Amino acid sequence: LAEQIEFLAKGIADLILTKDNIMSALMAESTHSYKPVIGYPAYSAFFISNTEKPKLSKSYFLDKKIGLL
Repeated sequence: LAEQIEFLAKGIADLILTKDNIMSALMAESTHSYKPVIGYPAYSAFFISNTEKPKLSKSYFLDKKIGLL
């Protein structure tokens, strides 16, 4: 968990797949300007971005670093 928090806090990835409790604990939306992109009803995780409004397309993801937390 410590590595996950450090990864998110430093803004290393363009997109991160993380659980809601990590988002809330780090106040990722207000502190780091990460925005939820998509959620999965059976598994509460979100794609978030800190630099731009993401697009859910193959071309958008080609040059992105994705963090899995």
